[in-house]
Amino acid sequence: MLTIFGLSLTILLGLFISLFLVPKMYSLERIGVSYVLGLGLMTFIMFIEFLFGVNFSLNSSLVTILILVVILFFIVRKKALQFLIDIRSDIHSIRLNKIEKVILIILGFLFVFSLVCTLYWPVGAWDSLVLYDWRAKLFVTNGNMDEGISRGYFFGVPLLTSLAHTWVYFLGSKQPEFIYTLFFISFVLMYYGSLREFSKRLLSLFTVLILSTTPDVLIHSTFSYTNFPFTVYFVMSTIYMYIWMVKEKRGYLVLSAILLGLSAWTRSSEPFWIINVIVLIIFSLYKRKYFSPIVFTGLFFSLRQPWVIFENSKLEYSATVSSKISEGIWAIINNINFELIE
Repeated sequence: MLTIFGLSLTILLGLFISLFLVPKMYSLERIGVSYVLGLGLMTFIMFIEFLFGVNFSLNSSLVTILILVVILFFIVRKKALQFLIDIRSDIHSIRLNKIEKVILIILGFLFVFSLVCTLYWPVGAWDSLVLYDWRAKLFVTNGNMDEGISRGYFFGVPLLTSLAHTWVYFLGSKQPEFIYTLFFISFVLMYYGSLREFSKRLLSLFTVLILSTTPDVLIHSTFSYTNFPFTVYFVMSTIYMYIWMVKEKRGYLVLSAILLGLSAWTRSSEPFWIINVIVLIIFSLYKRKYFSPIVFTGLFFSLRQPWVIFENSKLEYSATVSSKISEGIWAIINNINFELIE
């Protein structure tokens, strides 16, 4: 029961933030956004609290999220009520043809398959055993990072997945991998909702089916690697940025920036975010929206930099993107064999 209660608070956190940012959105899409947004920001807040001296614990995490949920509820209570009305209206208005029903049955089977895998089998993926889940168990046992850092193999990726596992362990569950199935379901809901901005229901469902049956997407939803959450955050950030560009819905710009920041909070070494920032700057200059890049980059770096700064403060070498690019260039230059070229 505590696990359900804690996850419900996490989803409510994301729900209220999404209602504040984007009042109008497909109800199913909003449910997906609520999960990935809530879990990402919840883990980031846990990290920030630790930097200010608050150890990882069930009580500190519960108190923090309860306070945030209550405050946000009073801010968006009218929108939350409208969201419930929208869900009820959407359910009563559903009229599916045979093809759409078949697609939904297949999607339901895929969701169940992924959930069974993550609930039945324990954490077994190598990188998770030695890093992601290992850090989580140290956090639960010690309430801090000290032992993990002292043992050496602690850095490399930020803490989103590890703190998500920590949160699940705090809530009493021994199987944290189901959070990746929820990422999968959320991804499908978000992708479907974003497609509905431009296409009919059947085409959107068919496209979502193709996405869901892609082997890499389905398989990665069944074990605890950072690859899949990173993909979800980055892809949906890009899509929402596109929706903002085409339809000029302001909240989508902020939502896109937050999701891109959470992609960096999942994996910080990949430089793909640079493409989104460059495209946004060029578009904003062309459309004379000069304030937009400031908002976007400000939100993005506020989510990316705290971990980067913390990591670099503990390492004897630089882990920044620029340093990795420089190392790669120098490695190529220093290893060129001109005799082979000839």
